[in-house]
Amino acid sequence: LPLRPPAEIIASLAYRNGLGPDVAGLLWLSHVMAAEHDSRADARSFFLWQDFLKDWRGTLLAAEGDLGVACDAEGERAARTVEGFLAPDLQRHHQTALSDIAQDATITSVWSDMQTLIGASHKPSAMESLDRTAIRISASLAGEKTPD
Repeated sequence: LPLRPPAEIIASLAYRNGLGPDVAGLLWLSHVMAAEHDSRADARSFFLWQDFLKDWRGTLLAAEGDLGVACDAEGERAARTVEGFLAPDLQRHHQTALSDIAQDATITSVWSDMQTLIGASHKPSAMESLDRTAIRISASLAGEKTPD
């Protein structure tokens, strides 16, 4: 599962879709939390998108270990195909400073938990933290008092 910093996603959605930062931040939360939760029963691998763009072979090698599968990344044909696809413009938004919405405590917490799953894709503490966040979000959306 490729991960991109929320500030980059928020900037991308604002540029491409004209979404405000609040809506873009909620979309980011919704998608990453669903992807994480719905893949728990499966072998999975989390990696930073920018790491994949810089070193796709190294990232794929790490993913092979996480997933317990082997890919033919060294094959000449496969390498040409991947390198022909990857280009620096696949990452148009490089955020170094977080927007106000990306500094939101919930977004910051989820981003931290997601990064914790890199190399430890089923780390209980990160998954438990994400579950608590999901409960707080659901309660808030239902107009209920959010549990601590």
